[in-house]
Amino acid sequence: MRLKLIYLVVRGLFTWGRLSLRGSTAKDVEILILRHQLAVAQRRDPRIARKLTWGDRAWLALLAGLVPVSSLYGSG
Repeated sequence: MRLKLIYLVVRGLFTWGRLSLRGSTAKDVEILILRHQLAVAQRRDPRIARKLTWGDRAWLALLAGLVPVSSLYGSG
């Protein structure tokens, strides 16, 4: 389980690094969150399909911590 979490974090860092060259960090983190949610929804194993594992929760919590609070409530 730890190896999988490390893999997800490293993969996410590379993805985030690639996306950060294109625009604002908040937008990129939101894209990563949506991609991960889509990956969870597309799982084939019926035991964990559409369910968040502890690794999923850890990854989403890490990404959510990177989103600035101002972007959650809009700019107005």
